[in-house]
Amino acid sequence: VNARASVLPGYDRRALGNLHVLLAGCGGLGGEIGHGLVRDGVGQIALVDHDLVELSNLNRQRFYQEDLYQNKALRLAHNLIREAVEPLTVIGVAMRVQDAIEHAAVPRIDAVICGVDNNETRAFLARWALAHRVPVIFTAVNETADFGYVFVQKSKFGEPCFGCLFPDAVTQSGGAPCSGGASIDILKTVAGLVLYALGAQFMPGRPLHWVYKETDLTGAQQDGNRSITLRSNCPLCGRDAR
Repeated sequence: VNARASVLPGYDRRALGNLHVLLAGCGGLGGEIGHGLVRDGVGQIALVDHDLVELSNLNRQRFYQEDLYQNKALRLAHNLIREAVEPLTVIGVAMRVQDAIEHAAVPRIDAVICGVDNNETRAFLARWALAHRVPVIFTAVNETADFGYVFVQKSKFGEPCFGCLFPDAVTQSGGAPCSGGASIDILKTVAGLVLYALGAQFMPGRPLHWVYKETDLTGAQQDGNRSITLRSNCPLCGRDAR
């Protein structure tokens, strides 16, 4: 099944098969990322979301008429498992990610992908991941659906965290810019960056020379990497937070 992928430099099928990933957020970004995780053969994928499928979701999310008004995590798990090309596990957890972690609804987590649209959950996952030495990948797109970013918070101390990148977001509550009408173009583009970044964390032979990358479909600004500075006063990992 993975014959062509196996010739890629640094590709390690066994590493992906042993990986347990928590994917927070099952909307447009989560659906595209989840599809990639399944096709890549990630061993266990836990989808976590407490929202319901709405009619307006159907044009850009991996849901269908029969999924309407049901829980997103449960329905996405059902839809994605049909696309698996080899044995793996996909589970849906119909809870807020904070509650899912508190109640150990996902007992093993090797990596987190955060595709939610609110800073409260982003800050929670950043803090939890730092405490448990788990890498977490943050991603979002803007309100006009032509810009997106991916940030890799690594599992070691001494590396910049979500709070170093967005210090104000750690104390904010409620929603944050993320398009409610995102087109599939930006979702697929950003999802590809997330999937590569995830693989690079667990396949040492796969190079990754960035922790933050952004893409602008309009070309108004140059795509590329940005250096993120470790903040001594970071509200999550700085001296005052320890």
